[in-house]
Amino acid sequence: MCRLVVPCGAALALLTTVAVQGRAQESATGQFLERRIPTLMQAADIPGLSAALVEDGEIAWLGAFGVMHADTGGAVTETTVFE
Repeated sequence: MCRLVVPCGAALALLTTVAVQGRAQESATGQFLERRIPTLMQAADIPGLSAALVEDGEIAWLGAFGVMHADTGGAVTETTVFE
C-alpha cells in the first residue's frame, strides 16, 4: 500500500491520503500525481504545496508545486517548510 502524504492541513482534504492498492509502478503513479495535483490546487485555490508518496516506509516519490507565497512568489521545492 502506498500513501500520499501532503503536510498542508485541512485545505487539502481531497489530497491528504490517497491509497494506492498493490505496488503501482512508481513512474506511473508519479506521472499521475504530476498531472493531477496542479489541477486540484487550482480548484482549491492553493498557491503551493510539497508532497511525498511513501511506500513501505520509504519515500517513493517527491513533488513540489506552485509558489511559497501567492504575493511574493518563490518556487516551492521538495524541502520547503510550510508554517
